[in-house]
Amino acid sequence: MRMNTAPFAALLLLGVAACGSPPADDSAAPADTADVAEAAAPDTAQVDAFLAQRFAGDGEVSVATAPVDLNGDGVDEIVAYVSGPMLCGTGGCNTLVLQPEGDGFAVRMDASVSNLPVTVLDSSSEGWRDIGVRIGGGGGESGHAVMRFDGNAYPSNPTVPPATIEDEVAQGPMGEILIAEDAWDSMRPLDTGGD
Repeated sequence: MRMNTAPFAALLLLGVAACGSPPADDSAAPADTADVAEAAAPDTAQVDAFLAQRFAGDGEVSVATAPVDLNGDGVDEIVAYVSGPMLCGTGGCNTLVLQPEGDGFAVRMDASVSNLPVTVLDSSSEGWRDIGVRIGGGGGESGHAVMRFDGNAYPSNPTVPPATIEDEVAQGPMGEILIAEDAWDSMRPLDTGGD
């Protein structure tokens, strides 16, 4: 008696074909938002060159920076704390927000008399996350100032409206710390062409 093996052969071929199929091609899948932001984030050398040019002639200048996506577009802005004898006084130094634009940056904040830490808050204004800076010294009120975007820029002075001041004792540092109080130890010197 001879057995018909054709049905078994067909099943065997189907099983092999199913197991041996190539994996799906996912190379055309859209990039993860984090990958886009990482790829588009400006590098430290680009940021330092921009700031060195901006503060050219101001003598010794140092900077601490932190990347953060403030407007939710998937590209990091740069928050920078810039110090130097010509930039700082008893009230503090400058805090900047740089938005990548073409080959350079648009300055969305250049706030004087600010102190560390610099924080980013969960709240937002005009689609941009609010920023917190410590204020105090120079005989002014102490606390944390909330800097809100107005559709074009953040305030240039955290000690006067439209910035609002929160009591430091009651609140403590607000938000996520971007540039900590001890950032002085790790600030990078900029080549501003000054002595």
